[in-house]
Amino acid sequence: MNWEPENPRQLELLSTLCSFYQFITASAALYGCRYILGYAFSDEKEVVDYVEEITPLLSLSIIIDSLGAVLSGVARGCGWQHIGAYVNLGAYYLVGIPVAFVLGFIVHLKGKGLWIGMVTGATVQSFLFSLITSLTDWEKQFPIPSFPVIISNGSKRKDIQGDIVEFGMNSFDVMKSL
Repeated sequence: MNWEPENPRQLELLSTLCSFYQFITASAALYGCRYILGYAFSDEKEVVDYVEEITPLLSLSIIIDSLGAVLSGVARGCGWQHIGAYVNLGAYYLVGIPVAFVLGFIVHLKGKGLWIGMVTGATVQSFLFSLITSLTDWEKQFPIPSFPVIISNGSKRKDIQGDIVEFGMNSFDVMKSL
C-alpha cells in the first residue's frame, strides 16, 4: 500500500456516498409507506392524515441529518472538534432555531414549522461541513509520516511505503516501542 495524499479524500467521499445511498433507501421506504405509516400510531383519521402529510419532511430530514452526521464524523476524525462546534452553533443557533421559531410561532405552521427550521439548520450544517472537507488540503492534513508505520497483515508486515519489514515482533510490541 503506497501512501497517496488522495487516499483520505477518497475515503471521505466513499463513506459519504455509501451512507447517502443507505439514507436514500431508508427515506424512500418511509416515503413509500406514508399512506399506511400513520396506522402504526393511531386509528384516528386526523393522526393518520398528519403522518401522511409530514412523512416527506421526515424523509428529507433523514437524508440531511445523516449526511451531516457522516461529515461531522470526518471532522471529529481529523481532530477538528472546535470547527465542528462552531459549525453546529452557527447552523442551529443562528439559522435553524430562528427559522423554526418564525415558522412555528409567527407563521403558525406549528410542529411542521419547527421541524422545517431544524431541517434548515441541518442543511446549513451539512453544507458547511461539505465545504470544509472539500476545501481541505489532504496532503497537508495527512503528510507522509517521518517514522516507520507498520501495517500488519498476518505474518507479512509492510511499512507505509509498501516495503516488507521484518522486526520479529508483533503489532503490540511496535506500538509499545513508539
